[in-house]
Amino acid sequence: MHFIPEILLLIGNYLDKKDQASCTLVSRHWSKVFCQLVWRDVVYKGKVPGMTFRQPSIADLVKYSVYVRSLDIRRDHVIEWLGDHVFEHLEGLHLQGSLLRTDDTIPAFMVRHASTLKRLQLLHFGLLFDASEFWSAVDALSQLDTFRMVGIQLLAGMDDASSECFWRACTRLRSLELSSVTIPHMPTLLSTNPQHRISTISPLQSLRLSDASTGSPNAGYDFIQKCPELRSLDYYSRRDVFPVYDFTHQISTDNLWPHLESLVLPNCEMYSGSLAMILEAMPRVVKLDLPLSAFHGREVFEALRRHYGTIKSLKRLPNPENSSDEAIQWVRELEDACPQAHIEYQEIIELD
Repeated sequence: MHFIPEILLLIGNYLDKKDQASCTLVSRHWSKVFCQLVWRDVVYKGKVPGMTFRQPSIADLVKYSVYVRSLDIRRDHVIEWLGDHVFEHLEGLHLQGSLLRTDDTIPAFMVRHASTLKRLQLLHFGLLFDASEFWSAVDALSQLDTFRMVGIQLLAGMDDASSECFWRACTRLRSLELSSVTIPHMPTLLSTNPQHRISTISPLQSLRLSDASTGSPNAGYDFIQKCPELRSLDYYSRRDVFPVYDFTHQISTDNLWPHLESLVLPNCEMYSGSLAMILEAMPRVVKLDLPLSAFHGREVFEALRRHYGTIKSLKRLPNPENSSDEAIQWVRELEDACPQAHIEYQEIIELD
């Protein structure tokens, strides 16, 4: 008796890798179905002390490559060992650590998958090969919609051509994260020449800039202003001050971000009046992570009322156990009206 493949896949999603692999041995029918799960996301790690799990061989990876949707590579030479092999359905590539390549192996691999790659992650990644070839390869990824970079300081040394490739790729993205990196200068985005200036980056819906150095106090916010379709904004910086006044005016008066529903600004200087205006302008609120000072005011909780049905996460609200009677009333009402929301509280610290 053959189970419908869709049913087996649904069941298989609740199993771990070991059990999924065991299911491939039941029959040819099951093997064909469960191989889609076993080989969907492949992780290659370096030698880890005490590692007990078996990593797939290169031969097996090539054999079952038709099932591979994402590759997570944390070990040097893996891409070189793959040679010129093409993964027909590869959508995600995750490179982590110092992949000590001095040739074009990695850029060439990316170009071979330019028509399928949708997600690219670089975590604490060392570029020892020709950076210009790498960023040209990124620019060639026509289907790329998610780009995440964490802990890459070598971006600061990019030449103009590489910077152009980087930012041109960004104009096609739906999600971008730049964390603990030195962002390259934006020759096209910030050009004073109108012919070379990009007015908007329309596709971008999710942007995270976390402790990203831009080289200019306003470059990060200038970039944010060029993303009118943003639904999620996450900004944190130990160096630059987020311009709350400008942001409040542009979202409430200019209607610059009409679809914004998630706002994470944990270290900005925001007060209740500004937040109330922002909440009135937002079509709906899904997530808020703002400083405690932003929630000190009746007008904020009144503005939150129309978002009760959509709120999923609120952080840094005043702790009702150590607040005024009025604040307790508003917080308790919020808790009762939003049972679906995850709410985190912060203590009010009074300085002597």
